Amino acid sequence: MVALANFNPIWFVRRVRLLLACLVVCFATPRNAIGAPKELRPPPMGETISVEVMRGGSRQITLKAFEGRGNPLGYEMVTQPHHGKLEDFQQADGNRQGFASVTYAHRNDEESKEDEFTFRARALIGGGVSSPIKVKVRIIDAPPKLQITRAVDFSAAAGESDLQQIILVNEGGGMLEGRVAPKEPFHVEGEGHFSLGRGRMTNIVIRFSPQSTDAVAPQTLSPAPADPSAKIILRGVATAPFSAGAEPMEVLADGERAGTIAITNLSTSPLVLDIDIEPKGIVDAPATAKIREGETARIALSIGANKKGGDLSLRICVRNPHYSQEFATQAPAVPAEPELLTPLLDFREKTEANLSVTNSGGLEARFSLELPENIKPAGGAVKFAVAPGKVTNVQLNIDGTGDTSGKTAYLDLGRKDKIPVAVLWPARLQVLTKSLDFRSTPEAEIVVENCGDVAGSLSLNLPRGIRQLDEAEGVVVSARSQTKLRLGREQNSNLPAGIRVIVELGRDGKIGLPVISTRSIENEVFAWQLNKDVKLEQSADGKVSISWATDKQGWTNAQLEVVQEGAATVYQPSIEDAGWWAAMKAWWSDKIERVRKTIDGQRNFFKTRTKMPGEGSENEVSDAQAQPAWNRMGIPAQDYENSAMIWRVSAEAIGSGERKQASAEFRLGLAEKLLLSVQETVTAPSNQGPAVPLDQPIWTISRKSEGNDLMVTFALSHGSEDTQFAVERITGFRGSRESDTGGVCYATTKLPQSIATVANIGFVSSAGMKLRTVTVRFKNLQRGSAMLCRLVPTNNPTGQIPSAPFLIEGPPARRFPWRWLLTTAAAMLVSLLIWPRLRAMAN
Repeated sequence: MVALANFNPIWFVRRVRLLLACLVVCFATPRNAIGAPKELRPPPMGETISVEVMRGGSRQITLKAFEGRGNPLGYEMVTQPHHGKLEDFQQADGNRQGFASVTYAHRNDEESKEDEFTFRARALIGGGVSSPIKVKVRIIDAPPKLQITRAVDFSAAAGESDLQQIILVNEGGGMLEGRVAPKEPFHVEGEGHFSLGRGRMTNIVIRFSPQSTDAVAPQTLSPAPADPSAKIILRGVATAPFSAGAEPMEVLADGERAGTIAITNLSTSPLVLDIDIEPKGIVDAPATAKIREGETARIALSIGANKKGGDLSLRICVRNPHYSQEFATQAPAVPAEPELLTPLLDFREKTEANLSVTNSGGLEARFSLELPENIKPAGGAVKFAVAPGKVTNVQLNIDGTGDTSGKTAYLDLGRKDKIPVAVLWPARLQVLTKSLDFRSTPEAEIVVENCGDVAGSLSLNLPRGIRQLDEAEGVVVSARSQTKLRLGREQNSNLPAGIRVIVELGRDGKIGLPVISTRSIENEVFAWQLNKDVKLEQSADGKVSISWATDKQGWTNAQLEVVQEGAATVYQPSIEDAGWWAAMKAWWSDKIERVRKTIDGQRNFFKTRTKMPGEGSENEVSDAQAQPAWNRMGIPAQDYENSAMIWRVSAEAIGSGERKQASAEFRLGLAEKLLLSVQETVTAPSNQGPAVPLDQPIWTISRKSEGNDLMVTFALSHGSEDTQFAVERITGFRGSRESDTGGVCYATTKLPQSIATVANIGFVSSAGMKLRTVTVRFKNLQRGSAMLCRLVPTNNPTGQIPSAPFLIEGPPARRFPWRWLLTTAAAMLVSLLIWPRLRAMAN
């Protein structure tokens, strides 16, 4: 209310009028030269601009205009192009007169040839504007340019094809036309023409078809005349469609020579191949072969056994219309095939025989003969040859002397084994009896053996006081047999010393047998009998020893001797001196072994303390010191392996005290486990195994402990199913002369079932022998005890005698290992004494 009261309308009107007048004057007067005369200024001007742009490309275009006073210009677009677009428009500098720029980008059509757009310039001072200025754009194309695969490599088997494609691209403009036209062995699949616009691409397939494996020259092609720089190189390798080779030929057992050809199909399709072999008519093989792709076929070659011959060179050709391969192979010679035509040589009725050998092979055969000493070839030669398809006859003569027992001829054909040729010998008589002993009996026998294959005859010339109990005058001995002639001493006849019985053996001569009629030791010859009074023993661990009786009636103090160069010396086992260090090691090893055995014996005594005799000998009797009438000596390996060593037993004659030879000289027959007289020949063991006395145990089959009981299963060399056995304990024995128990009589006690229980198991077979098995359970064996026992047949249906003795021992007595402790303490003491000195030396 106060403000409205102070308002002056007259003053307000005056102020409005003054303000209006000032505004009129201001707008009516020019701003640049108020009061000056008006001056006209020309607008900016420009010329038409013409440019070329690559089809589908872009280009920056400078926009130009001019104003006479050099004032700054501004640019603006008026019309747009029809076949492109404007990008990146940049104005001129607003402080001075200059040019603007814009980028024209073609839309990449194929029809447009030209384009245009307009712009204008405005003067920034004075306000002049130019007329529209035209920019003409001519669309141009790049020259044609062919991009092509530069080189293509082909590989195909002869007669097949390899397809490869090449890529062609027009990297330029316009239209690019051309043709791909290679030469043999390259071909185009189709026409090979092409027409490519800008940026267009096509592919052309080329086939490589070689008809042989010859080298293929590379080809260079220029497919586009418009672009002669574009070239393509075609290279090809023609490979073999198959490979072939021969494997070595071999001679079969029937004489046929056989081999194979290996052919591999290296192509991608089946092949039919022709096979030619030179020389023709020799080898049996198929003329053609069909082989699938990727397959290896083996073509059999054979030369029949009827086509004999030596080495043969074969030329083989495998071919098809596009390729052939030749190679050679060698057919080995058919070896000689000698064959014996004479199964035996018969000298029974005549002194000559022929041995015939034929050769059915293709080469010359050679052979040799190994003949007994009394058979000789007529010409003296022992090596012969047989031509292929021929027969060689060798005449052999016999001289009628020499031993014919077991003599065989051998034909050596150069193979692994020689062919034995049986020989039928004439009658060959020999007397096996060495002397006639009438000291204890009025009768004696002469044993005559015929080693020939025909019967022979003999006669006797007897001295007075001896007569033939067989009344036949002429005695005929059959082939390969023996005949015994019984002779008797007439009662009250006094046979003088030195008389002989003459045995006339026909063409084998005569022999005189000495007659022994007195019982004096001086005339007794070799009273100790081999394998009875003198025995060979071999334990299960291979140790060899000889046992002999110490005394015999009329003899005493027997000992074992070895004969060398006709002189006999007491045998001493060979000892190899191993040196001081070896002796020390052996002493220490023996101590350690004793401790180990003591410990093992405490753990399981049945495994180490049960003993059995080796091969039924009296070993255990000697070990138990229960038979002082026998001596035994171990033979080291270097002695029993010496086949030249000769042994014998000598003894002192009671009365005269003179030491004489008491047994025949002998060698060790380890194969037969017998002592062999030096006149005997060691023979190979038969398939039935060595001969074993029927009353001896062979081995322990099993041994098992149950608490304090021991179960042992024995194998005996013989026994019928009805035989029952009991166990006897031997408590004493004494020597006796020529007793039925082998020179020893035993004092025995039958063990009750509370001590030994016998179970008759049955039979087993070993090394071709039928063995009786017997199981014995020994009960409650006491520690440190020992029993000398034997098995005795109870019902004895076959007249068997008791077995050889064997020893059964209980567990060893417990012993404190004093020696081991003392040895250990001594070693520790020595170590304590020398240790300070060793430390002092070290410091």
